[in-house]
Amino acid sequence: MKKKDNMPMWAHWALLGINSRKVAMIFFVASLVLSLIAIAVGIIIEDYSLATLLFVPLWYWISIKWVDAYSSWPVAES
Repeated sequence: MKKKDNMPMWAHWALLGINSRKVAMIFFVASLVLSLIAIAVGIIIEDYSLATLLFVPLWYWISIKWVDAYSSWPVAES
């Protein structure tokens, strides 16, 4: 995704290289599943710092919602 004038840098970094909302949602779901797996592994090995990985899907989600509300997704090229 190209940075637009009103887009904050954190949203641009989260969506860098993502061309559509569908791809962004795939990345969100994949990062959520992987972070939940990492948290389960962290609980098993008693390393609770792995729970911080839950911030990655949260970052994607907030960035997707920001683009939905204040910007627009690029139009798919035919």
